Amino acid sequence: MGSDMVNLNGSLVPQQGAAIENPFKAFAPAKPTLDALEKLGPARKWLANRRRGDPNDNNLLLDLDRFPAFELVDTARERLALIPDRPFLDLARQLVHDAEHVPAPTAWYALAFSAMLSGAPNAKSVLASYTYGLLDSIQHDEDLREGRYRAGFSCPVVVSAIRQLRREQSFIPAPAEVLQACLKHRRGFRDLVWTMDVLIEVRANAEEVLVEDKRQYREDFGDDEDEPVQHNPRRWHRPYVDDPADVPF
Repeated sequence: MGSDMVNLNGSLVPQQGAAIENPFKAFAPAKPTLDALEKLGPARKWLANRRRGDPNDNNLLLDLDRFPAFELVDTARERLALIPDRPFLDLARQLVHDAEHVPAPTAWYALAFSAMLSGAPNAKSVLASYTYGLLDSIQHDEDLREGRYRAGFSCPVVVSAIRQLRREQSFIPAPAEVLQACLKHRRGFRDLVWTMDVLIEVRANAEEVLVEDKRQYREDFGDDEDEPVQHNPRRWHRPYVDDPADVPF
């Protein structure tokens, strides 16, 4: 390890004041969390579309009490193809939880905000007090803790906030805009914890449907369901329902 690099959460980042070609290497500690969210993008979009279509739809689970498993199995397979496996979901949930609750090391903020300033067109006129003022607020302003958090923001929160500001601002953002962006993204990670819990529950429910589908198949036909879906007898057969109007002649 070079003398100008330090190990932060398993990633090498430059020490404060070190000369580097790419200052945005300082964002490396946020990468595992942001990569996980990118992988979860299709599943998160599916969930958001469901909620957008019916905000009161609180029951996303396939109902095995109302429907036989074979009528739900195709939808279950679609959901399993969309939502990553449980070990990844558990890891992603922990990363999202930490992004909401675990502040970055104090020295890291200066690296992150230095990287932000290095990409701005009018950074030469910015005094060092700009960064020190941000650090003071992050470390000591109790209002930023919103009554429930420790002082500071996590690496993923700060990096997400900086990227948002880079998209939206033509010049260096005011300190208040930086702090408000950090608050916004921390609240976003709080909502993502709920999203992860829902996706975990939806995947578990889909897996339950497949297990019940196989159990019912064995019960109905006496062997495993090894044939392709389109050849499964239950795709065309429906159990006979006793109808009083059905009188034989």
